[in-house]
Amino acid sequence: NQFNDIIKKKKIDGISLLKMSKNDLMDIFDFEIFSNACTIHDSFTEIYKKHPIHTVGSDEGVQQYIPKEYLCSLSKSIMKDPVIALNGTTYDRSSIMDQYQNIPDYYSLMIDGKLELYPDHSLRQKIQQFFKNLK
Repeated sequence: NQFNDIIKKKKIDGISLLKMSKNDLMDIFDFEIFSNACTIHDSFTEIYKKHPIHTVGSDEGVQQYIPKEYLCSLSKSIMKDPVIALNGTTYDRSSIMDQYQNIPDYYSLMIDGKLELYPDHSLRQKIQQFFKNLK
């Protein structure tokens, strides 16, 4: 809680925190022992590996967090043409078309041997609006 309070007070976002050196962490958290900064640095790195922070830059260099729902679970990229498969999951059309055989029980995504996909117009509009707001 103490570290969280310091981070909030100094208005440090997750990306900035990840870019900090161990010496920076020593200064920010007033550590007297370098190994404490190493432990915190390694902990942040492990958390990031498990829960990556997806961002996109704007013209002004400001980073905007990308909502997880905008990312294809197969490609991990922002969807250009989101479609809903029969399993209820939304994918980017090109990713699911290329990689559907890598999905366990992929036959459940098919009707009469044909991959069934339905456009997710609502999500597509949200993603387009997200990019318009970056400009």
